Amino acid sequence: MIPLAQMRDYNSQIVTGGLPQSDTIYAAVLTANTNQIIPVPSTIGGALTSGTFQVNETVTQTGTGATGKLLVVPSGSPTVLVLGAVTGKPNNFGTWVGQTSEAIWTPSALPVAPNSVLFSVSGSNDFYMLFANQVIAIPASTGGASPELNPLIRNCAGKQYVSLVSPANCNITMAFYQ
Repeated sequence: MIPLAQMRDYNSQIVTGGLPQSDTIYAAVLTANTNQIIPVPSTIGGALTSGTFQVNETVTQTGTGATGKLLVVPSGSPTVLVLGAVTGKPNNFGTWVGQTSEAIWTPSALPVAPNSVLFSVSGSNDFYMLFANQVIAIPASTGGASPELNPLIRNCAGKQYVSLVSPANCNITMAFYQ
């Protein structure tokens, strides 16, 4: 089990506790009455060297310039750092430094991205999803890729963002798996 002490959803609520399965990387609960763009999380094995990271701060790897936004503040004796949308070409030895907090993470591995995402929605409300860093329309785009209605599970390998929208308030849970 990956013991994440806290997770932050995109409405600034804190979810505490561990994750239910060892291959679950991250779960986000959000209210989608307007378009929400969620970064696909990556985990980096290692240890907190110093400081305290801040949620949503940019974390940059020394030597490579690779970056990602911090999704979960590591606490206690963390073994993974959870970043969203890692860009650049990271390695497994350059430290990761918080650009606001100046906290330092020493990696023991390369970032690992999930292969699939499982969606769950509360109630009977519809929602639309597209793997993109863009606003999507209800019920479908007029040009380009169209959003998918009520997906259950999708391959997210190589994707960086999930864009969601719903015509009504609803809670959507996304569980990412390696």
